[in-house]
Amino acid sequence: MNTAVADLATNLRGGIDLCRFRKLGAEDFRVSADQLVLLFLAGMVFAIVSGYLENLPNPKFNIDAITSEGFSVAALLFSAYCVARFILHRQVALALAILILSAGLVFLATWKILLLTILDQTGSTRLYWTIYGAYLIWVF
Repeated sequence: MNTAVADLATNLRGGIDLCRFRKLGAEDFRVSADQLVLLFLAGMVFAIVSGYLENLPNPKFNIDAITSEGFSVAALLFSAYCVARFILHRQVALALAILILSAGLVFLATWKILLLTILDQTGSTRLYWTIYGAYLIWVF
């Protein structure tokens, strides 16, 4: 279990470095099915906790969040499968999914911070779409 947590930390550090456009190599990520599951669970926990904090003082459970997260994971796995199928390397599918999920948690955290700080304080639609557009450019 200790190695799984250490590998998760390595993948999250790699995801942060990837989002900061740092030069990375294969040694900066740990690719395994366990890491895929742990990264997915870390993203789910972050989404649940941040959603709870966003809706304080009267938080409520939104069942649509499970559907949305499930669709995101299904799209990720299908995309990774298609890329790996065309390249004909099974390990590439797992590595691609790990890479995307490692960076995805950083993107989600950044968006939540933007929502809770800048966008929540202003009623400007133009500012919202400008920041959202810049965020999407950074993600892609």
